Amino acid sequence: MPLLRYKTGDVVRLHEDGCSCGRTTARVSPVLGRRQQMIKLKGTTLYPPGVFEILHLANVGDYVVEVFTNELGNDDIKLYVAGDESVQQRVKISFQSFLRVMPGVVLKTPQEIERMQMSDGTRKPRKFIDRRIH
Repeated sequence: MPLLRYKTGDVVRLHEDGCSCGRTTARVSPVLGRRQQMIKLKGTTLYPPGVFEILHLANVGDYVVEVFTNELGNDDIKLYVAGDESVQQRVKISFQSFLRVMPGVVLKTPQEIERMQMSDGTRKPRKFIDRRIH
C-alpha cells in the first residue's frame, strides 16, 4: 500500500502500463517531491530529490542547493559545490544533459560548505536552502 500524504502535498507519478512482473493494475511511483518544494527553472519543473540525484550521478560529495527568487520574480538555483573546476564542469554537463537547463555553480571549500549546511544551528546538515519569496 503506497503512503501518500495529501496534506504535505506529496507528488507522485501514476503508471497505468503493465509491469515487468506481470501486474496490470495501476501503480504509483516513489514520492518525487512536495508541491511546496516544486521549482520552476526556466520552464522545467523539478524537485529537490531530482537535483540531489543529478549531483550524486556527477559524483559530487559536498554541496548546498540554494533556491531563490530572481529579479524577474522567477525561481532560480545556485549550487555550491566543494571541489575544483573539473567538479564544476561535471555538474554543468550533468544538468545540461538531464534537464537542458544550467543552474549557477559556485565552487567552495569543504569547510565553507559545512558552514553553510550548519548555518541555522541545527545538528543535521541542510543541503537544500529555500530563500524564495512566497
